[in-house]
Amino acid sequence: MPDWKQDRLGMAFMQLHENFHPKDFERLKGVLEHFPKAIPLAVEVRNEAWFAAQEEQYYQLLEQLGMANIIVDTAGRRDMLHMRLTSPVAFIRYVGANHSSDKQRLDDWIERIGQWREEGLQK
Repeated sequence: MPDWKQDRLGMAFMQLHENFHPKDFERLKGVLEHFPKAIPLAVEVRNEAWFAAQEEQYYQLLEQLGMANIIVDTAGRRDMLHMRLTSPVAFIRYVGANHSSDKQRLDDWIERIGQWREEGLQK
């Protein structure tokens, strides 16, 4: 990839549909293994089974490939609020609820990100 593009390209974001289950892991693995290494990638799984089963193979794959696991903070899906980082870059998808709790949730994120940076988080 030309240098001028790398200077302007941020992290790509892959959000899988809710009907994409852990049983489809091999399909996901094939896609991720062939994704261009020059483009940073963050991946979000949405099906409940990814969180209930503690899908270790998913996290290990992202770590091996240097890809970020998207942490989702949304009022409607608290199961997606995990704290598993798979790369030195955090990708947090925060969805505000237009509720009084939003400010506290954001303050919590500021504190947590500060702690992660002290522990080596790069971005």
